[in-house]
Amino acid sequence: IGLDIGGTKIEALLVDEHMQPCARAKHATDVSHPDNLVTSAITAVDDVLSQAQATREQLSGIGIGIPGQVNPVSGDVALAVNLNLKAYPLGQVMSTRLNTPIFLENDLNIAALGVYRWLREQEPVNNIAYLSLGTGVAAGIVLNGRLHRGSNGMAGEIGHITVEPGGALCNCGARGCLETIISGTAIVKQAL
Repeated sequence: IGLDIGGTKIEALLVDEHMQPCARAKHATDVSHPDNLVTSAITAVDDVLSQAQATREQLSGIGIGIPGQVNPVSGDVALAVNLNLKAYPLGQVMSTRLNTPIFLENDLNIAALGVYRWLREQEPVNNIAYLSLGTGVAAGIVLNGRLHRGSNGMAGEIGHITVEPGGALCNCGARGCLETIISGTAIVKQAL
């Protein structure tokens, strides 16, 4: 199962051993507390399993993409402001609750790798930057065919660059971040 856990929704995709889609689900994300976030994610997992008439015991693993600073080796989330997570062992918690291996990565890093692999099938490319505007703003970067995380895992987290000193308050606690101006959430607020 692939899980895309965003600030407003969780999308789940169940694939078979040949990577063919079997079931899809979309649920609202509850970011009020880490336990509620985990419950939201597990609901999405159980939904796609139910659709495919499969069980948790049949899972080979779950790949999770989330916005923010993550450690793919430990499965820990250092900081995900739009998910209300800080120093949280999301990979371990999900693995324990579902009794299956969990692979955790920054959502834009996963997206960038997917786009890179697709582009490589079309033409020879070695470098890409994949930009996403959603609840937040971020990018995934592939350099010389390898995912580039940066020295602290934050290479693509451009949404928290201050572009308007003293501007609107961001979820990260700073003012005037790029995310407060051009994210999907910010655009909706400006339109109202």
